[in-house]
Amino acid sequence: FTPAQAHAAWERWRARLAMTTTMADLPPDYVERLREPVLLRLLAESLQAKPMPSQAMDFDALVFQRYFEQRVRRREDQAFVDDLAAEMLAQRSATLPLQSLLAHPRLGPALDGDGPGGGESPLARLLDDAVLGEMRGNLFEDDRLRFTYPQIGAYALVRVTLRRAGVPLLQAACELAAAADALPLAWEAALTL
Repeated sequence: FTPAQAHAAWERWRARLAMTTTMADLPPDYVERLREPVLLRLLAESLQAKPMPSQAMDFDALVFQRYFEQRVRRREDQAFVDDLAAEMLAQRSATLPLQSLLAHPRLGPALDGDGPGGGESPLARLLDDAVLGEMRGNLFEDDRLRFTYPQIGAYALVRVTLRRAGVPLLQAACELAAAADALPLAWEAALTL
């Protein structure tokens, strides 16, 4: 968007979602990020019928935490995302080959087949809800699984890192920062901590 297009789009979302926050109420760094249409929509949905938070809040934390929480509600989906993030951290890779994940003790069953009770699998739901994306391979490379937005992956890494028992916050941030050379999502996660 141009600045004028972003302002017009914000006003449309503001009217549609009954938002009280005007573009002028937003911090300048937020306004700059709103030139990206998907981020504008996500922020508008995050502030729907709510005032702008009184204390300064990181844009990514506000937008992508809400995005995650709206789309990853079921326990089996949360467990799948946590296991996937842990595997990404262990392999130091933001994309993982689907074929090798089939052998994973917890991820494999969610990749191959239906979910509990014959319903939709966690992978199918997370792909449909645009939390995860598939990267098609070719003759020489396997299809790969990734988070749709790097910030969602960073949020998932934070979740899985903080849920490990007994790890102090500073140590968790240092571990994530140490993994950042091979896994840039880890740097975003470390900054969040």
